[in-house]
Amino acid sequence: VKPQNMLLNDDGHIQLTDFGIARAADSNDAGLTRTGESLGTLAYMAPEQRVDARTVGPPADIYGVGASMYVLTTAERAYDVAMAHVDPSSLPALPPELREMVFRATAQRPEDRYLTAAEMRETLHEVWRSAHPEGFAAAMDRTTT
Repeated sequence: VKPQNMLLNDDGHIQLTDFGIARAADSNDAGLTRTGESLGTLAYMAPEQRVDARTVGPPADIYGVGASMYVLTTAERAYDVAMAHVDPSSLPALPPELREMVFRATAQRPEDRYLTAAEMRETLHEVWRSAHPEGFAAAMDRTTT
């Protein structure tokens, strides 16, 4: 998951595109990913995916979403978000609540990330609700239609 694969449709909803890796991972080609090879864009790639792309699961997608959140909310160029954990001041442009979401979603260890996309979505709803209590209901009405 990366911003370059997100398109905004006419209704204002984001649609994901370019499922080439998903199709490739679902193929029966046992030689598709060889030792020392990986699939994905480094700046959005979870640490475990960098080691062995064949063994990743949903936590790697959570990492990609967290890295994409950083880029989409700061409008700064993509870089290795994993390095931000070394220096928290590297995310000053994000409000504290979103910064915490990015840190959790891009945690080095998969078990330290959100357990599911639904859990991450609920946290995002809570952040949005606290920042925009008057507009939250209207925004949610638009996203569920």
